[in-house]
Amino acid sequence: MEPDVSQILIVADDLDLKHQITQHYVTHHYHVIATNDPMHAIDYLTNETVHLVLFQYHPEATLTALLQDMLEMCAEVPLPPTPGGG
Repeated sequence: MEPDVSQILIVADDLDLKHQITQHYVTHHYHVIATNDPMHAIDYLTNETVHLVLFQYHPEATLTALLQDMLEMCAEVPLPPTPGGG
């Protein structure tokens, strides 16, 4: 069975949280990019197709606001089901 190539972007300062979320989605056959840098996330959003973005607030309010503004401009697209259900 081919893995789903849905893109998920995770932005979080908490390394344990980022790791747990990444592992959860990887086991469900999603392609996950995880970063703690909102600027990297913005770069990724402008150059890739992303289906779902999960982010934890960054301590630098300006970067968090910039990322939030970028996300508000993105179209909401339903996440496709994973292979095998679930």
